[in-house]
Amino acid sequence: MNKLFSLLLLFLLSDFTYFCQNIDSLKIELKKEKSIIQKIYIANSIIELCEASELNYYNEVLNNLILKGKKSLHKDTITKYKSTYYNNLGYISENKGEIKTALKYYNLSLKLAEKIKNNAQIASSFQNLASVYDVMGDYPQALKYYYKSLAIKQKMKNNKGIAYSLNNIAYVHTLLGNYDSTKLIYLSDEFCKEFKKSIDGH
Repeated sequence: MNKLFSLLLLFLLSDFTYFCQNIDSLKIELKKEKSIIQKIYIANSIIELCEASELNYYNEVLNNLILKGKKSLHKDTITKYKSTYYNNLGYISENKGEIKTALKYYNLSLKLAEKIKNNAQIASSFQNLASVYDVMGDYPQALKYYYKSLAIKQKMKNNKGIAYSLNNIAYVHTLLGNYDSTKLIYLSDEFCKEFKKSIDGH
């Protein structure tokens, strides 16, 4: 077997092993932890790492914890994670092809995120709404939300997010036949700079 391929395989396997151990340890911690807010943090971390088949289960775990914490946790904390819960439901619905349901949940997530001025979640909600309209073939609406998401990411100086949004905007312009717009985006200083930063991890 080629030595380079063997090293690459070993690296991938070790990374996968670490990933599995990490999520397994989080699941154990979730059962052991007593603090509601810590359990919410852990459940949210599991959701970010778990397989798609487990997403609905752990999302409902998150929701139950939010309900339990209503009296003891800060109102903004409840709103933040309720927004996350709805965003996850939107993602689950979108993957099932339930587009109208996905739009409903993404909009609910957006409304709650705007209520507490959670810019990261607002940008994510705009991105997700754009993605759904993209799938529906409603490209003008998709562009509208991609640009909204981009504007927030620019304010946050989210390099990876900016490059991602610009790429999506360029893709939609390509679908619309606006090749000059696509070319302008890919050759723009902003795209080149943010794309490089996102790769470098800065």
